[in-house]
Amino acid sequence: MTLAKVKPLILEAGSFKVYIGSMPSRNVIKKFYNGGTYHAYNRGVEKRTVFIDDQDYRMFIYYLRLYLTPDLEGFELRQWNHRDLSRSIDLISYCLMPNHYHLILRQLKEGAITELMRRVVNGYTQYFNRRWGRIGTLFQGSYKAASVVSNEQLMHLSKYIHINPLAIGLNISSYPYSSYKAYLGEDSHSWLRIGSVLELFGGFEQYKIFMNDEAIKSSHILSDISIEDFKGSTLAKVEPLKRQV
Repeated sequence: MTLAKVKPLILEAGSFKVYIGSMPSRNVIKKFYNGGTYHAYNRGVEKRTVFIDDQDYRMFIYYLRLYLTPDLEGFELRQWNHRDLSRSIDLISYCLMPNHYHLILRQLKEGAITELMRRVVNGYTQYFNRRWGRIGTLFQGSYKAASVVSNEQLMHLSKYIHINPLAIGLNISSYPYSSYKAYLGEDSHSWLRIGSVLELFGGFEQYKIFMNDEAIKSSHILSDISIEDFKGSTLAKVEPLKRQV
């Protein structure tokens, strides 16, 4: 399988590093093309932590599942205004970090990425603000997105996303808030479409070898889609939030 051709973006080159900290404002795509694959990401406003505990991480994943589970099989519906986007968009990979998130998305129908991101981000922000007693915007402006224009970029981008937990000293194989376990064959979800990446490697074992091979460098491949550096090695300090009872 090959990626559908999309209009390439002319973006500045960036190095392939994984840090936690500032994320410059660029890569704000206004138009998504059907068949196109995109890296969507954003961080907390003022570099703040947006996933404070396990419940927060799982609630963001809940919203992804809510809109991407086909026909809501085995899913307890808790949203009166549910919209099934499972045939309109593929979620290929994801990783949630304390102050930012990464998604790889493929749009199948017009407007699907815009709608999914609006519903997930707005839903999660409302939940977070209610739970932690805050008001206002949670994420830094509109989410950023960069187009993926080759299978090689897709392969290396999935690795870039899945190794993010290493930046905070965690084991990627046991990290519960990414799609990596699915890529190892340990999890299976109808709302997560990993086939387009795995078939480029030939299966789970080959993907694991690729992930563990430190000799494989990605900076020259990902520079064209400008994976932005997370400058600084620690999370920004923010005032602790108190959960609303």
